[in-house]
Amino acid sequence: GSAEFASSSAQISSLAQKTMAPILTAAGEVLSSSVGFITAAKNLCADPEDTPTWQLIAMNSKKVSEAVRKLLEQITDKAPGQHECQEALELMQKYINMIDQATLGAISTTLQTRAESTLQGFSEQVVNALVGVEDALGALIAAAKTDPTKLGHQVTLVSSHAKPLVD
Repeated sequence: GSAEFASSSAQISSLAQKTMAPILTAAGEVLSSSVGFITAAKNLCADPEDTPTWQLIAMNSKKVSEAVRKLLEQITDKAPGQHECQEALELMQKYINMIDQATLGAISTTLQTRAESTLQGFSEQVVNALVGVEDALGALIAAAKTDPTKLGHQVTLVSSHAKPLVD
Protein backbone atom coordinates (compact mmCIF):
# COMPACT_ATOMS: atom_id res chain seq x y z
CA GLY A 1 0.00 0.00 0.00
CA SER A 2 0.90 3.63 -0.17
CA ALA A 3 2.89 5.07 2.73
CA GLU A 4 0.67 8.17 2.87
CA PHE A 5 -2.31 6.05 3.94
CA ALA A 6 -0.45 3.62 6.20
CA SER A 7 -1.39 5.38 9.44
CA SER A 8 -5.05 5.93 8.46
CA SER A 9 -7.56 3.31 9.49
CA ALA A 10 -10.60 2.65 7.35
CA GLN A 11 -13.76 4.47 8.40
CA ILE A 12 -17.09 2.77 7.72
CA SER A 13 -20.27 4.74 8.36
CA SER A 14 -22.96 3.31 10.62
CA LEU A 15 -25.31 3.12 7.62
CA ALA A 16 -22.72 1.10 5.69
CA GLN A 17 -22.26 -1.17 8.70
CA LYS A 18 -26.02 -1.76 8.92
CA THR A 19 -26.17 -2.42 5.19
CA MET A 20 -23.29 -4.88 5.31
CA ALA A 21 -24.47 -6.77 8.43
CA PRO A 22 -26.89 -9.15 6.63
CA ILE A 23 -24.31 -9.83 3.91
CA LEU A 24 -21.63 -10.61 6.49
CA THR A 25 -24.02 -12.84 8.43
CA ALA A 26 -24.89 -14.75 5.27
CA ALA A 27 -21.20 -15.06 4.36
CA GLY A 28 -20.53 -16.43 7.84
CA GLU A 29 -23.26 -19.03 7.30
CA VAL A 30 -21.58 -20.08 4.05
CA LEU A 31 -18.27 -20.51 5.84
CA SER A 32 -19.65 -22.41 8.84
CA SER A 33 -21.74 -24.75 6.69
CA SER A 34 -18.72 -25.30 4.43
CA VAL A 35 -16.63 -26.28 7.45
CA GLY A 36 -19.29 -28.87 8.35
CA PHE A 37 -19.27 -30.19 4.80
CA ILE A 38 -15.46 -30.40 4.65
CA THR A 39 -15.31 -32.11 8.05
CA ALA A 40 -17.84 -34.70 6.90
CA ALA A 41 -15.88 -35.19 3.67
CA LYS A 42 -12.69 -35.72 5.67
CA ASN A 43 -14.43 -38.34 7.80
CA LEU A 44 -15.75 -40.00 4.66
CA CYS A 45 -12.19 -40.29 3.32
CA ALA A 46 -11.29 -42.26 6.43
CA ASP A 47 -14.31 -44.57 6.10
CA PRO A 48 -16.01 -44.41 2.65
CA GLU A 49 -18.58 -47.06 3.67
CA ASP A 50 -19.96 -45.12 6.65
CA THR A 51 -23.66 -44.51 5.89
CA PRO A 52 -24.23 -41.89 8.62
CA THR A 53 -21.32 -39.86 7.23
CA TRP A 54 -22.87 -39.99 3.75
CA GLN A 55 -26.09 -38.67 5.28
CA LEU A 56 -24.09 -35.94 7.01
CA ILE A 57 -22.48 -35.03 3.67
CA ALA A 58 -25.91 -34.73 2.06
CA MET A 59 -27.25 -32.63 4.94
CA ASN A 60 -24.21 -30.33 4.92
CA SER A 61 -24.35 -30.03 1.14
CA LYS A 62 -27.92 -28.78 1.45
CA LYS A 63 -26.85 -26.32 4.18
CA VAL A 64 -24.04 -24.97 1.98
CA SER A 65 -26.40 -24.55 -0.98
CA GLU A 66 -28.99 -22.77 1.16
CA ALA A 67 -26.35 -20.50 2.72
CA VAL A 68 -24.98 -19.57 -0.72
CA ARG A 69 -28.51 -18.84 -1.95
CA LYS A 70 -29.12 -16.55 1.05
CA LEU A 71 -25.80 -14.79 0.49
CA LEU A 72 -26.62 -14.17 -3.17
CA GLU A 73 -30.05 -12.80 -2.19
CA GLN A 74 -28.45 -10.42 0.30
CA ILE A 75 -25.87 -9.24 -2.23
CA THR A 76 -28.52 -8.74 -4.90
CA ASP A 77 -30.81 -6.86 -2.52
CA LYS A 78 -27.98 -4.52 -1.56
CA ALA A 79 -26.72 -3.96 -5.10
CA PRO A 80 -26.31 -0.33 -6.19
CA GLY A 81 -29.46 1.19 -7.63
CA GLN A 82 -31.93 -1.50 -6.52
CA HIS A 83 -34.11 0.92 -4.57
CA GLU A 84 -34.04 3.58 -7.29
CA CYS A 85 -34.86 1.02 -10.00
CA GLN A 86 -37.86 -0.22 -8.02
CA GLU A 87 -39.11 3.34 -7.52
CA ALA A 88 -38.63 4.11 -11.22
CA LEU A 89 -40.53 0.96 -12.21
CA GLU A 90 -43.44 1.95 -9.98
CA LEU A 91 -43.41 5.50 -11.34
CA MET A 92 -43.26 4.36 -14.96
CA GLN A 93 -46.17 1.96 -14.30
CA LYS A 94 -48.12 4.91 -12.89
CA TYR A 95 -47.33 6.90 -16.07
CA ILE A 96 -48.45 4.00 -18.26
CA ASN A 97 -51.74 3.82 -16.35
CA MET A 98 -52.22 7.58 -16.79
CA ILE A 99 -51.62 7.29 -20.54
CA ASP A 100 -54.00 4.31 -20.74
CA GLN A 101 -56.70 6.35 -18.96
CA ALA A 102 -56.13 9.30 -21.30
CA THR A 103 -56.33 6.97 -24.32
CA LEU A 104 -59.63 5.53 -23.09
CA GLY A 105 -60.89 9.07 -22.49
CA ALA A 106 -59.92 10.10 -26.02
CA ILE A 107 -61.63 7.06 -27.54
CA SER A 108 -64.83 7.61 -25.58
CA THR A 109 -64.63 11.40 -26.09
CA THR A 110 -64.63 12.03 -22.33
CA LEU A 111 -61.07 13.38 -22.31
CA GLN A 112 -61.00 16.84 -20.78
CA THR A 113 -59.66 19.60 -22.99
CA ARG A 114 -56.82 21.67 -21.62
CA ALA A 115 -56.60 25.36 -22.34
CA GLU A 116 -53.09 26.03 -20.99
CA SER A 117 -51.42 25.08 -24.28
CA THR A 118 -52.01 24.35 -27.95
CA LEU A 119 -51.50 21.15 -29.90
CA GLN A 120 -48.17 22.57 -31.06
CA GLY A 121 -47.20 23.39 -27.46
CA PHE A 122 -48.08 19.90 -26.24
CA SER A 123 -46.26 18.38 -29.24
CA GLU A 124 -43.12 20.36 -28.40
CA GLN A 125 -43.40 19.26 -24.78
CA VAL A 126 -43.56 15.60 -25.88
CA VAL A 127 -40.60 15.99 -28.26
CA ASN A 128 -38.51 17.71 -25.58
CA ALA A 129 -39.41 15.01 -23.06
CA LEU A 130 -38.46 12.27 -25.51
CA VAL A 131 -35.11 13.95 -26.24
CA GLY A 132 -34.49 14.10 -22.48
CA VAL A 133 -35.44 10.44 -22.09
CA GLU A 134 -33.16 9.48 -24.98
CA ASP A 135 -30.22 11.41 -23.49
CA ALA A 136 -30.86 9.91 -20.05
CA LEU A 137 -31.05 6.41 -21.54
CA GLY A 138 -27.67 6.95 -23.19
CA ALA A 139 -26.18 7.92 -19.82
CA LEU A 140 -27.91 4.94 -18.20
CA ILE A 141 -26.41 2.55 -20.76
CA ALA A 142 -22.96 4.07 -20.24
CA ALA A 143 -23.30 3.72 -16.46
CA ALA A 144 -24.37 0.08 -16.83
CA LYS A 145 -21.23 -0.62 -18.84
CA THR A 146 -18.69 1.39 -16.88
CA ASP A 147 -19.91 2.48 -13.43
CA PRO A 148 -22.80 0.52 -11.86
CA THR A 149 -22.71 2.78 -8.79
CA LYS A 150 -24.34 5.48 -10.95
CA LEU A 151 -27.21 3.26 -12.12
CA GLY A 152 -29.66 4.42 -9.46
CA HIS A 153 -29.12 8.08 -10.28
CA GLN A 154 -29.37 7.48 -14.02
CA VAL A 155 -32.60 5.47 -13.68
CA THR A 156 -34.08 8.30 -11.62
CA LEU A 157 -33.15 10.75 -14.40
CA VAL A 158 -34.88 8.61 -17.04
CA SER A 159 -38.10 8.51 -15.04
CA SER A 160 -37.96 12.26 -14.30
CA HIS A 161 -37.59 13.03 -18.02
CA ALA A 162 -40.63 10.84 -18.75
CA LYS A 163 -42.92 12.86 -16.45
CA PRO A 164 -43.74 15.60 -19.01
CA LEU A 165 -45.13 12.86 -21.26
CA VAL A 166 -48.09 12.51 -18.90
CA ASP A 167 -48.50 16.11 -17.73
